[in-house]
Amino acid sequence: MVNTRSDYEPEAIQAAKRVLLEIASVFENELDHIVFVGGTACSLLFSQDIEPHEGTIDVDMALDPEALADYEDDTLEEKLIYANYQQVEGKKFRWDRRVRIDGRVISVMVEFLSGEYDGARRYSEARSV
Repeated sequence: MVNTRSDYEPEAIQAAKRVLLEIASVFENELDHIVFVGGTACSLLFSQDIEPHEGTIDVDMALDPEALADYEDDTLEEKLIYANYQQVEGKKFRWDRRVRIDGRVISVMVEFLSGEYDGARRYSEARSV
């Protein structure tokens, strides 16, 4: 079953867009090695006046593990923790960000993806070298 815009609360869509923009700010020095993918990114790329994208209520990012392996500043995890993201238990590359929209606290999932099979393990191995 495919979700449509009517399946999402407007506040949840707004929260996801806010988190996407915040993540771009948190990782401003790494943006050459990160690509935002998924419905939330599409809604920012294309005019919503003509044909609104169905969107999603999470944020997905594709990482270049080879390029980020040499990253010497704060680790990705430290940046996320500093920006008040919480790692989802048992999921190394899934993070939760809670934002307040109109007095409600809304949870937005952020997931880091890799274009290669077993990318999470390859990224961890490259970082430990």
